Amino acid sequence: MRFSKFRVLTDRLMAIVQGDDRIRALLVCGSHATGTADEFSDLDIGLVITDVAYEHVLARPDELVRAIGESLLLEDFGNPANLHVILSDGADLELIIHREGELTLERPYRVLLDKGGVEDRARERPPPPSRPADSEQTRQLVHGFWRDVGHVITALGRGNILWAHGQLEELRSTCIALARLEAGVEADDEPYWKVDEALPGDRLAALRATVAPPEIGSMRDAALALLELYRQLAGAVAAEHGIAYPAELDRLMSARLRDAR
Repeated sequence: MRFSKFRVLTDRLMAIVQGDDRIRALLVCGSHATGTADEFSDLDIGLVITDVAYEHVLARPDELVRAIGESLLLEDFGNPANLHVILSDGADLELIIHREGELTLERPYRVLLDKGGVEDRARERPPPPSRPADSEQTRQLVHGFWRDVGHVITALGRGNILWAHGQLEELRSTCIALARLEAGVEADDEPYWKVDEALPGDRLAALRATVAPPEIGSMRDAALALLELYRQLAGAVAAEHGIAYPAELDRLMSARLRDAR
């Protein structure tokens, strides 16, 4: 049912692109391009817009989406070139808006329609340089972990079950971010986003083992397990980025966590 909706949707998009001179090409990206889509996959669509029309299209995304269907959700979450759309028929759509003169094609994609050699010109452009991990952000990851350890200790000591449980999520999120760096996977603002595909099996198993019920003893044990995982990850990441590992802070806070009740 979901796949048939996407077929109808791509047919509709083809008709829209063919009738709109501002849109130079239509791409399918993500799992629908690689053939790995399942019934839960959304549809990632790339629209290549002429340089002249690009800013206007970004300024009025509702006009573009209205031509596709009735939207119940239309949000860019801070990136106007990346629209998240849920249509009234249940179709889940991500629209990636590209400027024709700057288009590069480094991600998996499949061309549905090309109105004038857009793909060939994009192939001739070098991909944008990969961004190295930001050392200051990495330093904040390495050191900020201990602030959250302190919160876990306080919450456990006061018997604040929900606060402690929430702070465990903060510790786990830091470990996921460090594990992404270790694996050479670009960090994401949403730490759990497709984490099951991003990390190796041993790291995933270690993270799963820290999911604890909201009980004081279980949460303290989970926090200690996360602390051990952090040590494995943070030492190497800190050394790679020239960041001093906070060994004395580790000693002090680890002892406090072990004594937490």
